[in-house]
Amino acid sequence: MEEYLEKYLLTKEKIQENTKRMEIYKKKIKQYMKHENVSSYTSKQGFSAQLKTLHKSVIQKKNVPQDIWEKYSTITPYDILFIKKKNIKT
Repeated sequence: MEEYLEKYLLTKEKIQENTKRMEIYKKKIKQYMKHENVSSYTSKQGFSAQLKTLHKSVIQKKNVPQDIWEKYSTITPYDILFIKKKNIKT
């Protein structure tokens, strides 16, 4: 178990580092596409990017009458796992 926890945390750190890099690259790609006023791009090497605007509708509890919320809202249970390294004081 100890080995799995350690590997999990090391992998999580790598993912966080790569996610930061990906966000930087994504921002630069979006800036380029907006600057060039294009919604799709294909490179000579075969990479492609599409920029789409999507819309989603949400409803918030504070904006809905209580009786409607109680009648139509649903609760979906799910599991979540928290893993962290303890600070060991020496």
